[in-house]
Amino acid sequence: MAIEIARDLSKWLSSRHADKLQHQSLNVQIVPVPKGNTLLALSNDQADIALGQFHIEHLENAPTDLIIKSSAILLKEILVTGKDDRFTHQISSLDGLEVRAAYPESFYSGLKHWNNHLLAEGKSPIKLSTWPQGLEDEDMLQMVNAGLINAIFISDWKAVLWQSVLPNIMVHRDITFQNAGTIGWALNKSNADLAIDIESFVQEWVANDGMRSFRTDSFKSKLRALKNPTNEPDWSRFEKLWPIFEKYGKQFNLDPFMLAALGYQETGLIPVQTGMGGAVGVMQLMPSTGSSMGVGDIHQVDANIHAAAKLMDVMLKQYFSDADFTTQNRTLFAIASYNAGPNAIAGLRKFAKNQGFNPDAWLGNVEIVAAEKLGVNVMTYVRNVFKYFVIYSYAMNDLSRNK
Repeated sequence: MAIEIARDLSKWLSSRHADKLQHQSLNVQIVPVPKGNTLLALSNDQADIALGQFHIEHLENAPTDLIIKSSAILLKEILVTGKDDRFTHQISSLDGLEVRAAYPESFYSGLKHWNNHLLAEGKSPIKLSTWPQGLEDEDMLQMVNAGLINAIFISDWKAVLWQSVLPNIMVHRDITFQNAGTIGWALNKSNADLAIDIESFVQEWVANDGMRSFRTDSFKSKLRALKNPTNEPDWSRFEKLWPIFEKYGKQFNLDPFMLAALGYQETGLIPVQTGMGGAVGVMQLMPSTGSSMGVGDIHQVDANIHAAAKLMDVMLKQYFSDADFTTQNRTLFAIASYNAGPNAIAGLRKFAKNQGFNPDAWLGNVEIVAAEKLGVNVMTYVRNVFKYFVIYSYAMNDLSRNK
């Protein structure tokens, strides 16, 4: 969403000031900062504009050298579940429900109220857990929609916006928690002339067009529906192939769960003989590419996965030799290269560094530049794989605990 708004603002400012700019395009760049540090980063001259959701405590402690405009409407954190016969808008239907939140500790006091209701009815309390680092609110909503997780807490405006896009989520407007803050924008007082532009942009573009029908239609066109890899027969296929993914993941220093998630993204782990464009097998390799890996007949599952893992390792060594990757980021960059080509992805790291991103981190960093330079498809592809990786990891951990 941040990428979409930055693009919209670039176009809007370029059009509004076309004469001053001599009809050159103005490019609004995204500056990554930790959540909660937006206003501080603005005060420290790390950026010119802050636009988005501000939490109440951040507004109360905001630096005095800022112009801050925020909506009078206070946002709430609300419960979102899947559309399941178990869940109604009655609190009793949430008996023992596990809910994921970005910052669970901020919900404990508010949750006590609802859990007291459940306990009074002889029900089990709602349980809170965190969601994995790297996943955004929109990712979690998509996972609820696909039945990958049961429930999340999220800001009400995001839930309402995505409700028209994701048909299988249920927004519980009556089960609310603490204030989530408000939507607004801010800039330094030294940029007061820009305030008129931003105010007009928010009113004319974001409020009246950008965040309504156009935006939801845009989201729908770019979403690739998630499936649930723990459903049968998909889970049985994973269990059968897991030893192969584990073997070649370890051999080529790739995360085995992520390697399996890539296979699921490509084919659902179904060893199809020929896919689109002549691609072969679980990992959808072109015959010439698979043959060049020299690992045997890629129509066979073991060789197919072996060739894909080896190809990813070759791309990493050839195009990313200067990178200081963690195993997770090494695999994420390999997956991005698998999808969009290693030359294209490697070239983004320099752009990312120049814009203040970490060139050795994919999520929330180089993926932003990839979406800007290559379009959102590669970003969506890698994030889908990452979501499947999370589910595989959770499912296997649950199995280990239950043994």
